[in-house]
Amino acid sequence: MHFVDIVPDIIESLQNTLEKHFPINDRSDRHWTTHCTDTKQLPLKNYADQRHLVVIAGVGGDLTTELVEQLTQANKGLSIDFLLCPVRHLLELRTRLAELEFKMVKESLVEENRRIYEVMLISQSGRHTSDYPAISHIGEQIWHYDSEEEKRIALRYANQTIKYYENKNKSAQADEPLKHFKQIKTRLCS
Repeated sequence: MHFVDIVPDIIESLQNTLEKHFPINDRSDRHWTTHCTDTKQLPLKNYADQRHLVVIAGVGGDLTTELVEQLTQANKGLSIDFLLCPVRHLLELRTRLAELEFKMVKESLVEENRRIYEVMLISQSGRHTSDYPAISHIGEQIWHYDSEEEKRIALRYANQTIKYYENKNKSAQADEPLKHFKQIKTRLCS
């Protein structure tokens, strides 16, 4: 697992935390690496014999898309999975990931500090990607729940998303997702 940030203090603090909680006996025992660099420059080719998980969280869908595209392009032939938790522009991100033929390994909703985030584990190669579905523009697994709490979170998220698209400039771009999210809300309420 690669942790990367361009801010040295953030990486140094993270490195110390990781070493405290996940001590390393020797270099071959290391399952994580920190990098103080621009994410686009992540040196994955230096670890070509390993499967990679790149976590991108806390940035918008537009930057997430850019990072996924650049890392994938710069590291052709490597087995890279991405764990994504963008803060906005989810429809655009999902649309582009589908165009790039990524597959959805797992997706879920996570609530933190009264905000709800989509978390997506995606893969483009390896992991028997033919076993996984294509990426849905509005999500698929996130609308299935195993508990009343998960249902409550899904319903709140559907309501927030509907409100967002209702407030968005009236356009054909907003009409289609709005229709789908309203159908999801109806299904969640039944």
